[in-house]
Amino acid sequence: MKSILRAAVLAAILVEISAVLRPAAPLLLQSPGISGQDSSVRGASAIRGRVMQGVDPIPEAAVTLILPGPSRSGARVSAPSLRRTTTDGSGRFEIRDVPSGACRIAAIAPGLAPASLAVEVPVDPDGVEVSIELDPGSRVEGQVRSGGDPVAGAQLKLWIAGEASAWHQGGRPLREAATDEAGRFSLEGLPAGGKVRILVRASGHRPQEISAIPAEGKLLSIELVPGSFVSGRVMTSSNLPVADAEVSGSQGEGYPAESRTDSHGDFRLEGLADRPVTIWIRKEGFAPGRIDLPRPAAGVSVVLLQEGGLAGRVEPSLGATFLVVVTESATLRRPLGADGAFRWTGLPPGEVRVGAVDRSGRVLVERRLAIPEGKIAEGIVVAP
Repeated sequence: MKSILRAAVLAAILVEISAVLRPAAPLLLQSPGISGQDSSVRGASAIRGRVMQGVDPIPEAAVTLILPGPSRSGARVSAPSLRRTTTDGSGRFEIRDVPSGACRIAAIAPGLAPASLAVEVPVDPDGVEVSIELDPGSRVEGQVRSGGDPVAGAQLKLWIAGEASAWHQGGRPLREAATDEAGRFSLEGLPAGGKVRILVRASGHRPQEISAIPAEGKLLSIELVPGSFVSGRVMTSSNLPVADAEVSGSQGEGYPAESRTDSHGDFRLEGLADRPVTIWIRKEGFAPGRIDLPRPAAGVSVVLLQEGGLAGRVEPSLGATFLVVVTESATLRRPLGADGAFRWTGLPPGEVRVGAVDRSGRVLVERRLAIPEGKIAEGIVVAP
């Protein structure tokens, strides 16, 4: 089976939106601090302390301050604010500019169970001193098999199931491991008695997610099911291979199959079920490609088109504030310069509608244009 796709775009342009908030309707704020250090909540105090295992300090332990987020009438915060640091050679850490009130401190170190404690920060520039004790915790051991045979090189990722303090991990797994030649694995430094979630992925097999409660001496047996695959090639419109493009396959599950094209533009996505699959291909400088298959297949061919652009001006007398580009799959909008000038790159090549609109969204003028592949159409004038 061979399908040819000339890529369509799926883009989102951030625009300014003004809104009137009614007191009765709470404002949902964007979750802060998930991917990095957050500085939205500041105070005049500090938290200092040590991370220890018995009498031994733990250097380079990851320490996270978990704040409840800003207090605001009529507002709701969907995630806590986070501040991160690491301990020094003596296991000490310090986090400054902490607001007074309740918070939590969490610590993670390799091979030891993570721990957190509630802290009440006083209204005092000297702050508060804390100590966080880590212990070896428990471990999960087991074997990964397929059809009764051990699976070597299977990748395992472990999260603490339902753990609120998992915010300090930013969605990252707590522990990772790979199976040996006998398909065996060991994940150490887990909270004793708590349920964990383990994702197992191996070449040629369907992803498998399980929940378990670590128990010493109990081996966990994980059976993988072989999966189907999609293979193909990504080329330019000039029939040249597109190397190092991101390729992902989605079947409505939480774990898409992922791959990258090689120097010949070839790719292979494994671990798929025998049902419809959507393939996305992304490469900087090209419009995203998408292909929908009724089931996994070999010999898929995808053509990616280089992005183009538009440059010109909108007649200033129109009083337009935004330029709008309507493609086959998306409506894109961005502010105009004070003189009506625009230069817009990264657009999908092909026929589009270009319009000038005012702040209310009223279309003042519209015309059809062709965006060239890999080039910018200069001297465009949008006027009545």
